[in-house]
Amino acid sequence: MNNITVSFAQAADVDTMIDWFKTGRELWANEKGEWYSRKALTEWISHSENDILLVAKVNRELAGMCLTHAFYEWAYCEILFVKKEYRRQGIGKLFLEKTVKLLKAKNITLLALQPKVNNKTAQIFYKECGFKAGFHFVWMEKHI
Repeated sequence: MNNITVSFAQAADVDTMIDWFKTGRELWANEKGEWYSRKALTEWISHSENDILLVAKVNRELAGMCLTHAFYEWAYCEILFVKKEYRRQGIGKLFLEKTVKLLKAKNITLLALQPKVNNKTAQIFYKECGFKAGFHFVWMEKHI
């Protein structure tokens, strides 16, 4: 049986998180695969007062991440990612359970997320975890 732990992300986790993003097209919001720089992600983890930045470890090896922005009365889960070899072991559910518990402690009453339209597996998973489909959005961006 694997020993799964979910804890707050640390600066030591950043290199692995950056590598997941570089190699994991499923995480990309655009074809360029742009994401946080190493410096920005380290800063966010170091100063995440209201946000909830979690990692999962299986037998001490990083297995996934869940990054959630907490706003005033609602939160947005930007990324919930589990490495393929660790999927279907309950890690995603553990991420959501811990995130919800921490959000409730902050009096946050809504958690939103945006699985990709073509990621039916993720959509089914989130529905099984109690999420309901809301509005459909188109990702738009502008470099400034």
